[in-house]
Amino acid sequence: KMNTKLLLLIIIISVSIDILLWHHSLGGPYRSMMCPIPSLCNTAIVSGNTTEEFKFTANIAEDLLRNGDDIALQYVYYEEGKVLADVYGRQLSYGNYEGWDSNSLTMVYSSGKNIEAFVFMMLYDQNLIDYDQTIAHYWPEFANLGKQNITIADVLRHSGGFAIIDQLLFDVDSPNHWDDSHFGDIIANLPPQKESLTPNRAYHAIVRGTILNEVVRRVDAAHRTIGVYFDQEVNKVIGSEVYCGTLPTNRYQEVFRVQTPPLVHVLLNQLLPYFVQSVFPSLNLMNEVDVNFTKNILDTTSLFNRVFNTIVKGGGLPDQSQICQPKFWRMELPSVFCLSNAKSLAKIASIIANGGVFDGQRILKQSTIQEALSEPITVLDSFLGGVTTFTKGGFGELSLLNMPGYYGWGGWSGSMFAFDIKKKVAVGFVPIGTSKYVMNYFRAPAMTFNYTIF
Repeated sequence: KMNTKLLLLIIIISVSIDILLWHHSLGGPYRSMMCPIPSLCNTAIVSGNTTEEFKFTANIAEDLLRNGDDIALQYVYYEEGKVLADVYGRQLSYGNYEGWDSNSLTMVYSSGKNIEAFVFMMLYDQNLIDYDQTIAHYWPEFANLGKQNITIADVLRHSGGFAIIDQLLFDVDSPNHWDDSHFGDIIANLPPQKESLTPNRAYHAIVRGTILNEVVRRVDAAHRTIGVYFDQEVNKVIGSEVYCGTLPTNRYQEVFRVQTPPLVHVLLNQLLPYFVQSVFPSLNLMNEVDVNFTKNILDTTSLFNRVFNTIVKGGGLPDQSQICQPKFWRMELPSVFCLSNAKSLAKIASIIANGGVFDGQRILKQSTIQEALSEPITVLDSFLGGVTTFTKGGFGELSLLNMPGYYGWGGWSGSMFAFDIKKKVAVGFVPIGTSKYVMNYFRAPAMTFNYTIF
């Protein structure tokens, strides 16, 4: 009898594990644990406004949420300066995101790099900078230790020699943490890394905005940083909400926090396929970019892991709980820590797509946009593990992020800032849940191109 009970217990445990594994191998990472078929019992609410032609965006948003591919999301689509879709929604069966709407703020990570690029277009528009001029021309101390020939365009293209800094530059517990000049002093006295210096490229995930900040503080008559400049010259003019270290602290309670997928999803949908494909390459379980990306994550000496030495003690890929918190929202680190929403990202992208005009008001010269989008250079990025194309003004061609024909860039969570100047369209996408997919970029393309991913 004891053996029978033990056998029965083993069978129950085995079946439970099998069900759990099956459960997590299908659907998204943010589905109800008690739901075997997510589309049947995950509930979601989707709101907003669309034209008849773009009603599919609301349907796809609901599918994404019911399938557990996100917890909450926002999507906005502009064409010729007009909003054709403004959709937002959230799961009702996961977490506490009551109050989430089209104006809600959250971290957009590297989508903030577009804000850096936009500020530099504004400075170029006023003849305050030249993309082909060296950083040292505006910031003489930067020339130290072989950096004298690095140009603004080099930094914007992620070929400025600073993919990594092997020290904790942004220590929130340091008394120098809020001293902008402290960051500049450190960078000025470091040599560039050859693997991320023109003609090579290694994505400047964190430090790009820090270098560019030093230029802005020197050419702007008021000596403002990127975050302050953008808040005063753009947010207050067009009604956008992008806060790169500038959100008033009394509004921190309004910010929704990004979530990381459960570990079992990472194991089943990233690590397991990676190891299986390493043994059986012909299976093609992952594309080349995702294979290289995962390899970089696992290699503690890789550029990818060393990058995070800059903001996390001990380095390595940080969890959302480590960095999606108020002490980082104050940081003047526009490459990583900007807070915004899809409505604002799309509004700003639409200025570029619409030739520099917003709501009848000229914000940028057409010639400035042409200059910023000129001279795209395509090269293998040793950080991202794939070929990337970046223009002189720092905008990426988005084929790597599944948005061919669009320029802009996306963030770690899967957020997206995208525009197509030929079609005069712009897209903003902001999620709360990071994706189970390695590069995260499937939700915004699905809502833009109307394709099924399930």
